[in-house]
Amino acid sequence: MWGSGTQRRPLNPLGASTPAEVAQTLADTAKAQAEAAEAEAKVVQAQAEAALALMEAAKAQAESARSRAEAAQTLAQWTRTQALTAQALADKLRDENAAVKKM
Repeated sequence: MWGSGTQRRPLNPLGASTPAEVAQTLADTAKAQAEAAEAEAKVVQAQAEAALALMEAAKAQAESARSRAEAAQTLAQWTRTQALTAQALADKLRDENAAVKKM
């Protein structure tokens, strides 16, 4: 069936002519795939760590904003008290001034 000048073509899709070569090619492919999966896992881990760091930063910013809002509210209350005190003093001085003028 085979002629003397005809070369035999490999029957497997990997182009290897022996089972050992096929096994070695499959092992090399599996190793490369495992290394790629490991590298991808490292990238995903780094992304997760970055996301956690961003969440912590956002949490810290929110806490800072809450503290600033509380401080602004306290300042507003103090300012309101000062305004009421100033108004009371102005009323008292006006009344005293009116009393002096009546004398």
